[in-house]
Amino acid sequence: MNTILRWSIILMFSITLIGWGGTSSVSALSCAYILTLEDAYAKYDGVVIAQVKEIQQLNRQNSENHQVALTILKSYKDIQQRQLIIQENSTWGALNGPSEVGNQYIFFLNQKDGEWENPLCGTSKKVSELTSVEYKFLQDKELVLPAQQSVTDQSLPSYHWIVAISSIVLLTVSIVYFLYQKPKKHRKSDE
Repeated sequence: MNTILRWSIILMFSITLIGWGGTSSVSALSCAYILTLEDAYAKYDGVVIAQVKEIQQLNRQNSENHQVALTILKSYKDIQQRQLIIQENSTWGALNGPSEVGNQYIFFLNQKDGEWENPLCGTSKKVSELTSVEYKFLQDKELVLPAQQSVTDQSLPSYHWIVAISSIVLLTVSIVYFLYQKPKKHRKSDE
């Protein structure tokens, strides 16, 4: 009986060692804790409230990231533009999961290799989940963004003017040609 017990213990120990040894590349997302808004503000490179306009999957091979086009509504740290493209993991996103088109979020972003990213385990969340205390913290940190151009303020690109002028010239030449041709036809029929 001692022999059976001894071999059972050796077998269980061996299986345990093989199990631990065989898992050499285990990776898991470990978000230890959620930062407060104040701590997140200090930690991240950029903080904005933005609406998600569009999401596109990256064409890079083996990439789980996608690009998220944002319209910046308010900026509280470092970002001073109205439109921004960020990188985000397409399977996870931040703690709330990947961004969804049309939703407004407060994004806590990092800058990596010249690009903005919504990092895994980031504190980004929907604007509707902000508390009044968090709004109050952000209130005096808002940056001035450039004014958005209205549709009437935007001028047409220069090639549109060329097309418009060319069309007017072509129309004028066509009208003159047809007016000139009509009297010629009448003259031939009179002879």
